[in-house]
Amino acid sequence: MTADIMQELGYETQLSEGEPGENLIIDAYNCVFHDLANSDPEVCEMDLSLLSTLLDSEIEHTCCMAKGGVRCRFLVHSLDKK
Repeated sequence: MTADIMQELGYETQLSEGEPGENLIIDAYNCVFHDLANSDPEVCEMDLSLLSTLLDSEIEHTCCMAKGGVRCRFLVHSLDKK
């Protein structure tokens, strides 16, 4: 469902299973805010906040296109596992 919402917003996403303790990995191979994020990294916080709210989970941004990564990767940590 979250990947569907992201795709509707223009992201090219892929979901996969994470390591133990991580419910989900979301990879985004494009960024709809790329130009803004390059000039203001706080824009990435908007993605993290959106994902955290949608998934009711802690989100870790482990790879970022605005910082030279080939994708943005979000690890989803379930709040009830912390």
